[in-house]
Amino acid sequence: MENGKAWIDCLQHQRVLQIVLVSKLEADRMRRFEKSVEKHDKTAYAG
Repeated sequence: MENGKAWIDCLQHQRVLQIVLVSKLEADRMRRFEKSVEKHDKTAYAG
């Protein structure tokens, strides 16, 4: 019975890691997107 619980804990831990990783990737993508938008705005104003 202990074995089953350890396995479930392991799965939950992996799931948490996956969620953290995905949210980090999303945050990075958003930051990159904001930077590209800023650059676009600057060139638009310059023109």
